Amino acid sequence: MGGIETMIIDMIRLLPAEQFQAEVAVFEGGGSLERTLEENGTPVHRLGKREGIDVGLFWRLRALIRNRKIDVVHSHNYSAWLYCGVALRGLSGVRHIHK
Repeated sequence: MGGIETMIIDMIRLLPAEQFQAEVAVFEGGGSLERTLEENGTPVHRLGKREGIDVGLFWRLRALIRNRKIDVVHSHNYSAWLYCGVALRGLSGVRHIHK
């Protein structure tokens, strides 16, 4: 696991469980991050990103955010920033944090 994956796991561990319920969306499935999160009881959503710019991923991510009633989206790289930024357009009340 790399730095971003380690940061995601550490952030989830440090979130006060009485205030936050963390869920993670992964664009491509099958990594060690997923296994670690699932072992710790964190829901993981696989979005099945296709090669190149996957226009459908914008819609799948948007639907996930709406259906799960997500309040805060935290992205960690430029690809995630782009997809989250577009998916959140017009969704009121959802905050986007990018680190």
